[in-house]
Amino acid sequence: MKYKKMIFLFFFLISYSITSLASEKEKMSLTKERLSGAGIQPSLGLENIFLEGTISLIEKNERRIVIRDQSILIKSQTSFTRENSSVPLSFQDLKIGSEIRVDVAYEKGELTASSIHQFNE
Repeated sequence: MKYKKMIFLFFFLISYSITSLASEKEKMSLTKERLSGAGIQPSLGLENIFLEGTISLIEKNERRIVIRDQSILIKSQTSFTRENSSVPLSFQDLKIGSEIRVDVAYEKGELTASSIHQFNE
C-alpha cells in the first residue's frame, strides 16, 4: 500500500511538471508572435516623457545629444524653441553646457527627441 502511494505521487509530480512546461512554452511562443508582428515594438513605458539637464556631448555627424547619460537621437521632425526669444533655434545652435528640456519617445530601441526647448543662458 505504501508503494502504491509513492508511485502515484511520483507519476502525479511528473505529469504536473510536463503540463507546466508545455504551458510555459505556449505562453512564450504567443508572446514572441505578438512582439514580432509588423509595426509592433515592445515598449518600456517610455512614451511622452521629457528630460531636463545640461548637454554633455553633441555628436553632429550622428545627430545625437547626451543629457544625463542618455543618448538622444535628433530627427528632422524635431522642433526647437528658445525661452523668451523669437529667434529660431536649430540643431547647429546647440552647445555643450546648454540647459535644455527634451521631449522624448522610445522608438525602435532608442530615445528620439520630438522637441527641444533651450532655457535662457
